[in-house]
Amino acid sequence: MMSEIHGSDVGVDIQSYSRLRDLATQQTRDGLLDQARSGFAAALAIAERSGSAALVDRAFCNLAGVEIELGGAPETMPASLRQILVENRDSECCRLAAYHLSRYYELRKQGKKALFYARIAKERSRLLDHSYWLGSSGNQVAMLLLSESRLDEASRELEVALGHVPEDEGVAKALMMENLAYCRFLQGRMNDGFRLCFQSLRQLRKLGRRWWHPELTLTYGYLQINRGGRALRHGRSALASAEAAGEVQAVKNALFLLGEAANQVGDAETAYDYFARLQREHYPDQPFLPSFLLAVDVTGLVNLKA
Repeated sequence: MMSEIHGSDVGVDIQSYSRLRDLATQQTRDGLLDQARSGFAAALAIAERSGSAALVDRAFCNLAGVEIELGGAPETMPASLRQILVENRDSECCRLAAYHLSRYYELRKQGKKALFYARIAKERSRLLDHSYWLGSSGNQVAMLLLSESRLDEASRELEVALGHVPEDEGVAKALMMENLAYCRFLQGRMNDGFRLCFQSLRQLRKLGRRWWHPELTLTYGYLQINRGGRALRHGRSALASAEAAGEVQAVKNALFLLGEAANQVGDAETAYDYFARLQREHYPDQPFLPSFLLAVDVTGLVNLKA
């Protein structure tokens, strides 16, 4: 999921606030969320001393986005974000608040609330005529629809969303292409899925970014066409990237798919090893799991976007 941040256009001349905000913004885009949190927190403290309620709202939204992604959002944060929506002091702050509320509830598996706020964020983006926000909100809505198995609706949202994202937002565009690729694989449109996935992978490599998303989706796609060897290669790369990033769910999905890939090429011992690690780390009370997974089609048990 893409994080959302936005700078202030309030006429308050606070150079240190601007420097902290801009640095934290770049750190967010680079995936350095712990550092970004510290910067946004310091920027919020300056905003609170400025006396500008609009600046405080903007700074709070920036910090909230990072806190939510890191899982450190206090229980009071949703109420504060809803208050920004109710007060409606600044249209852009309202859009950001709705986007972050959606992400907060998405991470807590409260899909209906997440979709409600995602649609508010999308409508605010439309009223603001903000191309990038229209794209990122469309992507957010699509992923929530996909988690409810509303595949065709999710695909249509992503097709439209991709058209809104400017070319200079290369990372965001690449990750959205990968999301659409996964939809295409689920729809059985394999050629389109591989085309989009490789486009996504090339774009991210060109930008010097190492993400597990397209490689994990490629692993899934190759398993669908019984190309276990290629699935193993991409799956191992995805696993290494996910481990380096500390992405627990991505590691879990990679172990599922790698076990299936090894099984597909007839390497039952390696398949068992992947499934055994999966069982130890994620299902410690189910010792029978590795043997069970060797006997079923694992791809039907995995939702990469849940």
